[in-house]
Amino acid sequence: MGSALASQLLGEELWLSGRNQARLESLAASLGAQIYPAAEVAALAQAVSLIDLLIYAAGAVERALIKEPSRDLFAANFWGAYFLLRHLRWNPGGRALFLGAYPRYIAYPGFGLYAASKAALEGLLEVARKELKDVSFCLVRLPAVRTPLWAPLGGAPRGALSPEEAAQKIISKLAPPAYSA
Repeated sequence: MGSALASQLLGEELWLSGRNQARLESLAASLGAQIYPAAEVAALAQAVSLIDLLIYAAGAVERALIKEPSRDLFAANFWGAYFLLRHLRWNPGGRALFLGAYPRYIAYPGFGLYAASKAALEGLLEVARKELKDVSFCLVRLPAVRTPLWAPLGGAPRGALSPEEAAQKIISKLAPPAYSA
């Protein structure tokens, strides 16, 4: 999703961050963007002067029952967003867009940590709206999108949007027109 969203903003000054260094470098080269690994949030915040638009499309999912060991889904789904909001400086009227999830679609056995991390993100954004009053926040809940996040369920459901279709829908809703694809 992140790659598709960044591609919709071709021609804008872009700063990309992510966990997969090779994919990040390839995408940045194709878009003329600057990159920072996901672990370097504070460095990214120092490098970027003032933010006009943040799109947080990071995410991870894993199927594990509550009593089973699991990796930390909060790192991608919550903590990254928290650290960005903590460190970034905003232009007046800045906008922050975060990809969320429909709670009823993720309340299944094995997805407790994923559901909890997405709920935590929503709670964080509710508070951020009150604390960062010069920033406009948007939580986007998309229908199913064909991404690797569906792998634990055997693949995306029939009729799922492509990442490019989903990205185009998101970017087309952003104002001002300079962000239209």
